Amino acid sequence: MALSLELCPDEPAFHCNFGRVLSRLGRKREAQACFLNALELAPDFGLAHYNLGLEYVSQGRIIEATACFRRAVVAQPEFMEARYRLGLGYLALGRREEAAECFQEVLRKNPDRLETCFLLAETLSADGRYDEAIACLSNSLRFNPDNAEVHHRLGLLLEVVGRTGEAVAWYERAIILDPGRISSLHNLGWAWQKMGRPDKAVACYRKVLERRPESTLTHHNLGNALDSLGRREEALRSYREALRLDPNLTDSRCSLIFALREEGNWAEADQLAAVYTHPASVSENHQPDQLETPFLSLILHQDPERNLAAARRHSLQIQRQADLSTVKFSFDSYRRNKDRIALGYLSGDFRDHVIGHQALGLFKRHDRRNFLVLGYSYGRDDGSLFRRDIDAECDRFIDLVGRSDLEAARRINEDEVDILVDLTGYTGDCRPGIAALRPAPVQAAYLGFLGTTGSSFLDYIITDRVVTPEEESGYYTEKFVYLPHGYQVSDFTGMSSHKQYKRSDFGLPENAFVYCSFNGGYKIEPIIFQVWMSILLQVQKGILWLFRCHPTLEKTLKVEAEKRGVDPARLVFADRWPLSDHLHRLDMADLGLDTRVYNGGATTGNALWAGVPVLTLTGSHYVSRMSESHLSVLGLSDLVASNLEEYESLAVRMALNPESLADTRRKLRQAKTTSPLFDSSRFVRHLETAYKMMWANFTAGNEARLIEVPV
Repeated sequence: MALSLELCPDEPAFHCNFGRVLSRLGRKREAQACFLNALELAPDFGLAHYNLGLEYVSQGRIIEATACFRRAVVAQPEFMEARYRLGLGYLALGRREEAAECFQEVLRKNPDRLETCFLLAETLSADGRYDEAIACLSNSLRFNPDNAEVHHRLGLLLEVVGRTGEAVAWYERAIILDPGRISSLHNLGWAWQKMGRPDKAVACYRKVLERRPESTLTHHNLGNALDSLGRREEALRSYREALRLDPNLTDSRCSLIFALREEGNWAEADQLAAVYTHPASVSENHQPDQLETPFLSLILHQDPERNLAAARRHSLQIQRQADLSTVKFSFDSYRRNKDRIALGYLSGDFRDHVIGHQALGLFKRHDRRNFLVLGYSYGRDDGSLFRRDIDAECDRFIDLVGRSDLEAARRINEDEVDILVDLTGYTGDCRPGIAALRPAPVQAAYLGFLGTTGSSFLDYIITDRVVTPEEESGYYTEKFVYLPHGYQVSDFTGMSSHKQYKRSDFGLPENAFVYCSFNGGYKIEPIIFQVWMSILLQVQKGILWLFRCHPTLEKTLKVEAEKRGVDPARLVFADRWPLSDHLHRLDMADLGLDTRVYNGGATTGNALWAGVPVLTLTGSHYVSRMSESHLSVLGLSDLVASNLEEYESLAVRMALNPESLADTRRKLRQAKTTSPLFDSSRFVRHLETAYKMMWANFTAGNEARLIEVPV
């Protein structure tokens, strides 16, 4: 080669070829000089520009390299390798649109170049051009029909845009083509989980862990899927393993804390929760990662600032995902006169569940002359009468199980829902991603999650002035819709029972003073339990009747009672019963004792309807004021204690003063027949007025605002 240069020193091709030889030998500077010599002789020599660009790439000089590749393409437009390298250069410089153009041109000439196809799809995705990215990968299947990676990437992109049902098929095909693809198997499990099929998700996660037992995320997701199936002990093992592998995994930690609270394992739950920081201790410019999940925040902290921070952190993740969707719904045609407002109720709990109980009473009382009632269910069908009746009471009932968030949102939009009411929020197997896609022009939160969602996709929260005083509006991203007689719809129609019970049927002494608290175990914490035990020590014939929500909780609370000097036999536990029978057996109790941080909502309402007064504490966030709201409507605010000492004193005094208790029960019986709290029809009329005011505000072109329904 050197001899050729000596014989023909003015031949640019010889300089270029010699440079390539020197480059392969690692003599980079000499190679660079050869390419520059070639370009002095032939400034439009595309191959020399290309080779010089490669030398600059090896030196990390991306700007110079990109300029060389651009000159090579100008000199030789059909030089596809140079165009490909130019695309890489643009990509490295953040010039994605120009990079995409380069990759598209390469694929026009060489459509079977899979690496270029992947790069183009990634580039388009980074710019939010998901439909184009999906088309790119789909086109590559003409040349690579059996490539598992193409199928997997198509699944990923379809999930990103909310087409989860389609993603499942691509993941399954990828696994058939490459049975060892762990990533496809895990993503298939996640897709099934999002579509309400935790059983299928469990099977996928199990297979992943057989091959990759150290996968932290898989252990966590398996825990969630198992919990959805009611397999709590297995779920706990999965959460613990996820935390063992990654102690900073917030979601697993929160799930484990909640489960431990349900078991009464307060010490371990508190130890796990101690890592979470208050938002005030975090810089303004840093969104704290160490915040509990929104629902756990409500359980642990009577602090609306902290509740908002936890909810906002969670909602931002949901909103970012929704923003990736290329489908945007328009509501220009919605600003028109309509005979009926279309109400869409969205929930995962349309079954024998507290939300199902409340929703049923609401649906059957809606005025069909003014409202169309549509139920959208993404939860399991438990085959109960409640599920059947909810279905029957809706004008249309749509089962969304198996549909992606986008498919669900599209159905809601196609049904022209005017006001979408989310009845689940961040509880249970929630799917806030549906509402985050904004399928309806007006969207509101109600009943399921009793606090702010911290989101921009829910305009209103339906509430009352007791649980959410106006001065706390800064801690809510939603605007308040104030109902005049409490926030909770109650319907006890048809709940009468002809069964005759006596206390001995439930293991309760006939001559005892029976305190009851049928709240979920996660609501019981050491502070309130200590007060309950102090009450029993002062009321010698006192019995505490509790709900057997978890077998471990019963054992734990009996041990804790004995530590505090109370005979464990004075704690009696009741099994879960059908609601009508449960309401009837409540008559065996004398006085209800409310929990502290997270009150009874429906639990308190049930006791009051059964004629059992409930003693509560005033709180400082939504869920710690729910019982106060009920009692205020009933005119029984004297049962709301301002502190624990007063709460304890009232509980003891009412047990030791039968006349005082009898007077309170008499007032409650009178209020039951006259108070708006149990007047479901009146409540629904007020709620419908709220909907009309929300809709009028929208059709007038106004932003969401505080709404107060007149009495």
